[in-house]
Amino acid sequence: MAHHVRRVTDEWGKGPAVYGLIHADLGVDANVLFWKGEARAIDFDDSGFGYWVYDLAVSLEHCREDAAFPRYRDALLDGYTRIRPLPAEHVERLELFMAAFDVYWSLWAAAVVHLHPERRQSLRMRMGRAVRLVQDYVARC
Repeated sequence: MAHHVRRVTDEWGKGPAVYGLIHADLGVDANVLFWKGEARAIDFDDSGFGYWVYDLAVSLEHCREDAAFPRYRDALLDGYTRIRPLPAEHVERLELFMAAFDVYWSLWAAAVVHLHPERRQSLRMRMGRAVRLVQDYVARC
């Protein structure tokens, strides 16, 4: 898995067309408030420098198993490309970055599960989901 991500990021480099300051926790179910009909991002504690497509992957990851996922994905990409171009190659790599997020999240959960005993079961379930989704991705490659 890591070698897939490394190969892509090495190919893309870190130019402004592919890389910059990202939110890194802007999910469809969290960290967005609406004011006068406009979406506004909040909670920037995960922000940092990364690939634009990773930010999109994080936004979609939470609804990946929802039956409406294709509509959410299309709507996000449509709205995004009205503001910033997104090469087809990046869209093709969206699932890779979603899988990378699952790996990141699982590593985070494994590191903090002892700090949150009340969340142990939900963290384990989430980690199991992440493992399954990554295995599904790797099997398709």
